[in-house]
Amino acid sequence: MKSINIYIIIVILVRVNSISSSLKAQVLDESILGHPDSNYIESFADQLTMRLYTSRKFTNFTLSDDEVKPNLEYRPNDRLNLGIGATYYGLSLNIGLNFPFVNNDDSLFGQTSYLDLQSHLLMRKFTFELWFSYYQGYYIGNPQKTIPGWDISDNYPQRGDINSTVGGVSGYYIFNYNKFSYRAAFVQDEWQKKSAGSFLVGGSVYAVNVSADSSFIPHNIYDTNFYRGYHFNRSFFTTISANGGYAHSFIIKKKVFFTISLLGGIGVGNSIIETTDGIPKNTIGKTTMNGNFTFRIAFGYNSRKTYVGFSNVYSAFSTPSPIDDTSMAFGFGNVRFNIVKRFNVKKTRIKTL
Repeated sequence: MKSINIYIIIVILVRVNSISSSLKAQVLDESILGHPDSNYIESFADQLTMRLYTSRKFTNFTLSDDEVKPNLEYRPNDRLNLGIGATYYGLSLNIGLNFPFVNNDDSLFGQTSYLDLQSHLLMRKFTFELWFSYYQGYYIGNPQKTIPGWDISDNYPQRGDINSTVGGVSGYYIFNYNKFSYRAAFVQDEWQKKSAGSFLVGGSVYAVNVSADSSFIPHNIYDTNFYRGYHFNRSFFTTISANGGYAHSFIIKKKVFFTISLLGGIGVGNSIIETTDGIPKNTIGKTTMNGNFTFRIAFGYNSRKTYVGFSNVYSAFSTPSPIDDTSMAFGFGNVRFNIVKRFNVKKTRIKTL
């Protein structure tokens, strides 16, 4: 797998970090973020939180037919990354590269080039998430169920011509913000000392475009009635939705934690496909109701100076396609393992005459 211009990504992250630093006083002021209950949450915002982590970002694009099973699943060749990062006064910078000697399966799954930027702004009262990704190169993840006689011991059906672009933003208000901390589990600059949970309410806006040189549906698929025999090489759908959910952290003896969160919603948007039959191509579209959800889970050990734990964030949205009784879904997520150490930062005082 080839990452797209890692230098550009690093420059963007550093630039965003420097811009954000000028806003630190306003953004992190406790009157805006809310005051945590010290019996439940201890903040280490004034300490330098350093982390060593492994990360696997993953994506999937699924075509479903209510009358013809199974679904057709496309996936990029994702990679395990090794990275380092730091958080100070709520601002984080992480840099990850391909894990050496591990990611050597291009012959089996094909090559994927990608740019995947995810920003999770987990404040006291609010959470904001921004997503942008571009992936070039997919493979069929379940050929043994969808293509007659396919032997996956050789390789998976590879589609280097398929590319996807996803962009979106979501935001939530945390009702029990003074006792429940997302940051403790997922940013590691706080410590949740007692069990607590909170309801959340918010909304999201997303757009997904997937395209290819030829039809997504293989001509040698098991059942040629899949998607009523339509062949198409572009899918575009949007959603704007109202969301809500609940999150909870279970704490054992202050230091062992298990955090789980499920957010979901119903929205409205457009669903469009471009068929490959005929010249010019035929575009079919309709306005649809669609659904989405975001699932978070984290568990491990957290204390005043050390954090060790796993986390997983997965978001997906599904929409009916313009073809009756069929649907399209797109999902993306990130699994991480973090080893974290916090350090006191010596503060320099400027004397005035």
